[in-house]
Amino acid sequence: MAESKHIVIKHKAAQRGAERPKIVHTRPATPPVLRKQKSKGSAIAVGVVGTLVVLGAGWLLLNVYKQQQREVRLEELALQELRMKAESMYGRLQEDVTRIDGYLDQADQLVAGVETIVGFVTNTAASDSVDAADSAPPHDAALIEIARNVAAGRETIYAIHGQMMDRQPTLDTKLAVALKAQRRVVASAAVTEIEKHLKAIDELLVEAQEAVRQMEAQATEAEGIKAEEIRLRETRAEAGRRQREAEALQQRTDSEVRQVAELVKLSKAPIRRFAFDEALEPMEKAQDELTTPPGREALALPMERLQRIQTFKGHLIDGLNKRPYRWGWGMTAANSQDITGADEAGVTISKGRVEWKDVPIPQLMKMIDYVGKTEHRLSSERATDYIASAILLDELGMNSEACERVREAIAINRHMADDARRLLPDCK
Repeated sequence: MAESKHIVIKHKAAQRGAERPKIVHTRPATPPVLRKQKSKGSAIAVGVVGTLVVLGAGWLLLNVYKQQQREVRLEELALQELRMKAESMYGRLQEDVTRIDGYLDQADQLVAGVETIVGFVTNTAASDSVDAADSAPPHDAALIEIARNVAAGRETIYAIHGQMMDRQPTLDTKLAVALKAQRRVVASAAVTEIEKHLKAIDELLVEAQEAVRQMEAQATEAEGIKAEEIRLRETRAEAGRRQREAEALQQRTDSEVRQVAELVKLSKAPIRRFAFDEALEPMEKAQDELTTPPGREALALPMERLQRIQTFKGHLIDGLNKRPYRWGWGMTAANSQDITGADEAGVTISKGRVEWKDVPIPQLMKMIDYVGKTEHRLSSERATDYIASAILLDELGMNSEACERVREAIAINRHMADDARRLLPDCK
């Protein structure tokens, strides 16, 4: 084993000649084998550290790479989401365009409907036959205002449609940017811009919807005015129809009343000839032809008077045939003759025949009194004959004598008073 080497540290004092005790420090020398082993260990340590450094750097690079890949993937996903969102918003935009087109169609229809109503109402008066002062549509001013409001509403919707169309190029551009963008920030900015336009369009659609609602309300009001005008028009038409019917009825009535008056006038000649059947025949025929109550009423009294006279004539004929009137013909004893009978044509006397038209009125009254007194009949029947004879006298122009007969009839049966006054209204 080699000797140990000692390190000698000399103090500077010794060099100055001072003798002091010497302190010697010695350190054993490293053996060669140990020196080789130590060098080898250091090399290994350096290698390990280098390896660890390399591994650490690789791990860091790998993590950086993975982070970069995650960020790329996230960017792609974000871009994909933004593109889908942009496409969705553009689809919504197309729906909005469809809605505004629908509002335009509604507006056009509402305006056309209101214009039709205005034309109908304003033309009503011109087509009506009633006086214009009475038939002037009362809703002209209201309808004109409605028409203006509806037209203004349509203009509003057209303006909104124009504003939406003005945004179309910008939206097309922003959509293309969003779909083609390779960076999320670019796509996001485009989508944000699209959202801003869509929000503005939503507000425009709300405005358009409100305009349509107001137009519908105005159109509903116009429909109400139309319905009221139709009702008024029908009322006016009905009034006109009734007026025309009343005028026609009045014309028919006047015509029938004149016809009856003419029949009464024509009946005078047959009555004077005691041809009551001849006088009644045209009246009975007219009775089936008359249609108006006044016409029938005008005919009723003359017909009844003639029927009463005709019935009375039958009673007179029957009475003279049952009980011939001795010395009954003639107004003086010197020229008196017997009345032996009678028929529809005339009276039979001792010296021949006398037609009823040739029977003098005093002689007629004499025969009437004779039959009335000799016939044993009820008071009501006798009173009826007296009233009939009064009618005959009235028809022959003997009004005072007729009224005297009426008073005699009432004296026989007071219950006949109303009937007598109805048939002979001039006899109070």
